[in-house]
Amino acid sequence: MLTVILAAQPAPPVESDDYELTQIASGFSSPLYLTAPAGDPRLFIVEQGGRIRILENGRVLATPFLNVSSLITPSRGGEQGLLGLAFHPNYSANGRFFIAYTNAGADVVVAEYHATPSSDVADPTAIRRLMTIDHPFSNHNGGMLLFGPDGYLYVGSGDGGGGGDPFGNGQNRNVLLGKILRISVDGDSFPGDSARNYTIPGDNPFVGTSGADEIWLYGLRNPWRFWIDPPTGRHYVADVGQSQREEVTVLGPGSEGSNLGWDRLEGTRCFPSGGSCSTSGTVLPQVEYTHAEGASITGGPVYRGSSMPELAGTYFYGDFAEGWFRSFRFTGAVTEHFDWRSVTPGTSLISSFGVDGRGEMYIVSLGGRIWRFEGRSSEQMIGDFDADGLDDIGIRRGGYFLVADSEASGAGSFASWTSARLSRGASEVITGDFTGDGRGDVASFYPVNGTWWIGRSSGTSFVTTKWADFATNSGWRSQLVGDFNNDGRDDIANFYPANGTWWVSRSTGTGFSTAKWADYATGSGWSQQVVGDFDGDGRDDIANFAPSNGTWWVSRSTGTGFTTTQWADFTTTSGWSSQVVGDFNNDGRDDIANYHSGNGTWWVSRSTGTGFITTQWADFTTASGWTAQIAGDFTGDGRDDIANYHSGNGTWWVSRSTGTGFTTTQWADFTTASGWTAQQVGDFNNDARADIANYYPGNGTWWVSRSGGASFTTTKWAE
Repeated sequence: MLTVILAAQPAPPVESDDYELTQIASGFSSPLYLTAPAGDPRLFIVEQGGRIRILENGRVLATPFLNVSSLITPSRGGEQGLLGLAFHPNYSANGRFFIAYTNAGADVVVAEYHATPSSDVADPTAIRRLMTIDHPFSNHNGGMLLFGPDGYLYVGSGDGGGGGDPFGNGQNRNVLLGKILRISVDGDSFPGDSARNYTIPGDNPFVGTSGADEIWLYGLRNPWRFWIDPPTGRHYVADVGQSQREEVTVLGPGSEGSNLGWDRLEGTRCFPSGGSCSTSGTVLPQVEYTHAEGASITGGPVYRGSSMPELAGTYFYGDFAEGWFRSFRFTGAVTEHFDWRSVTPGTSLISSFGVDGRGEMYIVSLGGRIWRFEGRSSEQMIGDFDADGLDDIGIRRGGYFLVADSEASGAGSFASWTSARLSRGASEVITGDFTGDGRGDVASFYPVNGTWWIGRSSGTSFVTTKWADFATNSGWRSQLVGDFNNDGRDDIANFYPANGTWWVSRSTGTGFSTAKWADYATGSGWSQQVVGDFDGDGRDDIANFAPSNGTWWVSRSTGTGFTTTQWADFTTTSGWSSQVVGDFNNDGRDDIANYHSGNGTWWVSRSTGTGFITTQWADFTTASGWTAQIAGDFTGDGRDDIANYHSGNGTWWVSRSTGTGFTTTQWADFTTASGWTAQQVGDFNNDARADIANYYPGNGTWWVSRSGGASFTTTKWAE
């Protein structure tokens, strides 16, 4: 069976700054693998010298889970040692697990052990040795153990070592070297053979024909790490090369018994190099790279965790010598082949990838360090994306839109609402109801070509189409959302500072109609533009602040253009550091609250419909150190209030509006700074009181501070 070889070099990952490697532990002795039973919060790390260590809640337990160093080759090192670990699929009930190691005679042994499932220390006595494979040399031992979705144990076996497969084991179907084997751990079909204590599945490809019955795949040099993806049944086999090629072969269901070519082929090339050979009857790799790029491939998993749903179905692999890792998707062909070097913080000696009990991915270095691969959220969005009255949390990551759908008491995990990766390079991602159906949509602006793309919400997904194309980069600096013509659909106002013009992209429900709404001839020097209905006519307007002379200018919408006049003049710049919009006196017109960080005062510019009347509403005497100020009706009385966040001590203080001033009290105290980097307002439990969503980039969690009218109750909302 011939396959298509990927010719192009891997592209850099889309939006790679949305992902990172976080070192979670160090100091291990030559770690080679990481795994965990399904659902178990602990991490089990295999050390080459013979110990299995437990990492729990960021702490390495002092006593090993298992120590078999006395059974391992006395001169352990190189490629020998404790090589593999697999927990039985039903470990939580039966406590069975299996290890692979090289014994004192340098043979490869697969053995079964037992532990009380909740215990941190296993029974050190082996229940039985399932398999002992005679091994002529010290290298190419394989040692990967993995249970497939069929419940059988798959065993990776190297070709016996020595360089160049001197005994031709890879192509010899009568030996177990240079293969992936498949056995049942229940029962014993060979009661008279102490080296074979297992059962052969009846549907193994060479049962009843020429070849060892244990063989599932053959023609391998050293399948150090392979993977089986349960949802698709595909096998991803990374085979370490000899001197020129490293390779990954993806095999679908029905490929059992396949010949992957070694030692006739190394990758897609004949072996030895320069000779002639036939590829007939072999499966060629879909991905390969030369030793100009790396020297020893380390296969990884297909990601199926919950924290990064946009990466579901993505296969990862790395290079031991060069320390990089890459990924691709396979759906009959290789797509989205990415090089993740940009998020590799000095990784080296990648001995293995690992997957925890929740399906999240880790990288293991032979040098003793463990990293967790995780997503960040550089763009956060709040909106009622399913029109159920509860605001939801959205993020754009890795070129996908992800949404955590709120329920009254919390939100579940993020789910991908886009089926295909979006283009990179969006400089602006904003939310609004652009179709007028009551569901929040997402608008993305691409300055490189001046296009707007709208992800319209269906309630369970986004359908993204181009809504406007301005042919060339427009130079617009600000994009503001509002219903500027009062038709029930949100529009986008774009400001061009080079000539002081406003252009409004009015939504038709299926696209934008863009026209110039204001021309100020020259740049105005405005540094702040905010949206609100300042004259109470149902159409959103724009207020522009010029700090050089302390003036506010309001561009009132007529429905087809802006009429701009000065609404306030503070003569000199006031030193205000925050301007937030809200209807602070419940008269149907939006006002502007100005915060002066130098002396801790709030001044509210109340709209009269044709101008602002500005008075001091609060004086905290000295600067409070608040780093975020956001407006919302936190008491449900129809008047907007202001919530102030103090990052130094993690407290929220709410300035409740009386209609003529603010009464400020502490609403929440998190004792220490929480590290939250984003605070956004929404009604997440549909009680007509504004709440606050806080994002913690350290672990990718969202916490919502729900308003009770006089205080906040904060709980984890999404992860």
